[in-house]
Amino acid sequence: MADAKPDPPTVVIVDSLQDTLDMLRCALENAGFRVVEAGVDDLRHAAGDLAAFAVEQGATVIVYDVSLPYETNWRTVQACLAIPALADVGFIVTTTNEVAIYDLVGPSDNLQVIGKPYELREVVEAVRRAARRGANDRRAVQSAMMRRV
Repeated sequence: MADAKPDPPTVVIVDSLQDTLDMLRCALENAGFRVVEAGVDDLRHAAGDLAAFAVEQGATVIVYDVSLPYETNWRTVQACLAIPALADVGFIVTTTNEVAIYDLVGPSDNLQVIGKPYELREVVEAVRRAARRGANDRRAVQSAMMRRV
């Protein structure tokens, strides 16, 4: 009997435009990811909503569009970065104003900013890197825990 294939990494996409959600979903599904989507307005009003949604879906990576108002949307991402349950989740932020986001962003190992317009392959590659980094981080933690036993 062949070994069962592991489940594909789950990507949560959050954007305000349905066309963008559809486009990213198709590109990421074609790259082998499981994709779940939500509208920004559905989740941005409380970081806990996004965090709960991401945890419930088993997110490996979140792709979040930070649009106007930048500070409000950015605060949602910052709050999520501080939630322990999302510590291993990679965040990719898309935005039309990279400069404004970089002015608001502090250093983070699990955050990448991609300016619009972007090529779909940019987002797919960023998701691949974030998913690999998360898997490597989880393996390192598991290995360290096994050494303690």
